[in-house]
Amino acid sequence: MRRTYITFSFRILADAMLIGLGGSDRRYFRVQHDGKTAVLMECLPDDQDYERHILYTLFFSGHTMPVPKLFAMDSSRKLALFEDLGDTSLYAFMRLPHADETIEELYRHVLSILIKLHTHITDHVYECPRLQERIFDYDYFRWRHNTLWNDL
Repeated sequence: MRRTYITFSFRILADAMLIGLGGSDRRYFRVQHDGKTAVLMECLPDDQDYERHILYTLFFSGHTMPVPKLFAMDSSRKLALFEDLGDTSLYAFMRLPHADETIEELYRHVLSILIKLHTHITDHVYECPRLQERIFDYDYFRWRHNTLWNDL
């Protein structure tokens, strides 16, 4: 963990710990300040996915899709500060023992999100041209799948 200044329209001294790497050489840090945590995304200056990531976040949150809240951003330095949702994935959570009612409730919630994604969001995708122009077809799936396996 390192102590660093994080500057947006505000400046804080926070502890930062690298928690992951993303595509296009993105780095993610968990930052802690006054007992609260957030996730800092740091992109390279030429990362074209930075803007897309921000636009998608704003679009989905504007349509009440559950995405991490965007607290602050600095497009000139390709930094963004997001809500920290923790380390546990849905898959890891579901591998733990739970009451049947809890499992069913969670599956219903996930299905309602997927239904909204494939109905309401699809009906409004024109509001986010960068998302509308992306084609998530079989060829993209195969390219992404091969890219991920080659990176391992």
